Amino acid sequence: MLKLTTLFLFVCMSSLVSGQIVASDSICWNRTYKLEWSDFQGKKPDSSPKWHTAGCAASIYAQGYIDQGFPNYRISNCFIKHLSWVTDSSSDGGLEHEQLHFDIAELYARKIRKAIDNLRKKKLKNYSSYEPVINRLLDEREAMDVQYDKETFHSMNIEKQKEWCKKIAKDLDKLKKYASDR
Repeated sequence: MLKLTTLFLFVCMSSLVSGQIVASDSICWNRTYKLEWSDFQGKKPDSSPKWHTAGCAASIYAQGYIDQGFPNYRISNCFIKHLSWVTDSSSDGGLEHEQLHFDIAELYARKIRKAIDNLRKKKLKNYSSYEPVINRLLDEREAMDVQYDKETFHSMNIEKQKEWCKKIAKDLDKLKKYASDR
């Protein structure tokens, strides 16, 4: 049920404005908004297996800047409407499954924020010290998405889906200090 697009814009010292990063085609994650099928406005890619009925494009963006002499980043996790698609919107379980992919991206956005905070506490001034940590977390996020799809069989295993929902909710709560919508 998922063809995940992971997009990470590593924008160091950029003049990009957050409004340019977060377009009207995007929904930034927040704890009170849940995705609706009407948010999925893209077309199913030809490369997607026939049995996939939805795909969530959740992207983590980073905008780098200097704060008190040290690198820092504005991290955003956004759902991209034109890259997300649905062919069968009759399944609430399918929507819950896609929402959890978005939540997993938020979990990793929080992990990245935490990692950046820890690196800044070490007084690291070189952007190249941050890149490997951020990239490792992005790779972990991708692996978790794959594991989630495999274990839940793309939402078909209802018990596993429930387990994953509880796990991710618990993990998000542990990192609530690093939520973007605190």
